[in-house]
Amino acid sequence: MILPEELRTFEYYKRKLPLYLQNSTSFQEHFKIWYDIMMGDGSQNINGIIPSLEEMLALFDIFSIDYQSDTSYDMLDKIGSLFGVTRKFTSGNYKFDLHDDAFSKLIKARIVRNACEGTRQQIQALYEELFNDVNTQGDRIYQVILIRDDIANIKIYLASLVDYDDKNPTELQQLFLAGELRVESMGIGYSEQITTINNLLIWDEATDKKKMWYTVEAEGGIWL
Repeated sequence: MILPEELRTFEYYKRKLPLYLQNSTSFQEHFKIWYDIMMGDGSQNINGIIPSLEEMLALFDIFSIDYQSDTSYDMLDKIGSLFGVTRKFTSGNYKFDLHDDAFSKLIKARIVRNACEGTRQQIQALYEELFNDVNTQGDRIYQVILIRDDIANIKIYLASLVDYDDKNPTELQQLFLAGELRVESMGIGYSEQITTINNLLIWDEATDKKKMWYTVEAEGGIWL
């Protein structure tokens, strides 16, 4: 919605007029015409500029859970072409012919990549939004972990709370492993890996809980 509800009524704008114009019937009639052009008159005769823009924006909301791609209409492909993205391509060991869900998320990754400042927080937020699946209890299935190997290299782990089938990764997992969802900072090297969360956890006797331990050669290791 472009305008909040309180800014969508004719009365709101009428009250903003000076009193002498509020009391002018002829001016109000002309003023109402301009309002109808902008907001519509509630009928099919005049839809209005703002409602028309909102309908157009809704059509471009490819990330909405209500979005359904019509096989006879290639809007998603046209939007992808704006960012140099297609459904069919080869990257690394994978050949892709993406379905709508994975394709729309690839488009989102490209948009974020073009606008990203390269901060850890932005990169983390992108991965968490792309891999936002939850189980029946509402818990996230994936946890995205960025670990710096050294000053110029980062490992990105997609840690799954359920068993990961490395023989049959999903389209989205393949995009992740191929580095197609990567948002890079200049001068930094990246590598991606998918594993189960338990492979990154060990028992911390001090707290009697499982915690994440990452081995650092010079320091022995650190708790995450």
